[in-house]
Amino acid sequence: MNQAFAPGAEPLSQPASISADMLKSIKSTGPWLRFFSIMCFIGVGLMLVVGFGMIAGGFFGAALSNEFGGGALFAAMGIFYLVSGVLYVFPAIFLFRAAGGVVQVRRGQVIAGLEKTLANQKSFWKFIGIVTVVMLCLYPVFMVVAILMPILAGIG
Repeated sequence: MNQAFAPGAEPLSQPASISADMLKSIKSTGPWLRFFSIMCFIGVGLMLVVGFGMIAGGFFGAALSNEFGGGALFAAMGIFYLVSGVLYVFPAIFLFRAAGGVVQVRRGQVIAGLEKTLANQKSFWKFIGIVTVVMLCLYPVFMVVAILMPILAGIG
């Protein structure tokens, strides 16, 4: 493995050159980074609205039927949407900041822009990786709960 690319390795003693193709590729990702960050922010907003609506609907439905069971499940799903919405804010911010780095590159601040873009893309992928590992660990728990809930509801 090249020492320059080893984790925790010292930076190269002389700066690497940035080719025109590299700059072209970075500049062409800017609009896509901005687009997906905006889509993430819209998704967050929709998830929060739906989450609050489901919580309200759950409590409203439980109040009308004098039964809390179905309303509680609806409210729990709403809380899941709220938590998911909050989690989606972070990738949206990382993508938005990475797009800002591309804007810096376009304005001629190449090194600062590349550093900002790459740092935020690293943060984006690290966050997505951690969430993926956590979800993979939780899927078996969700499956067991999904199987046991109807069984336990039928016994009670």
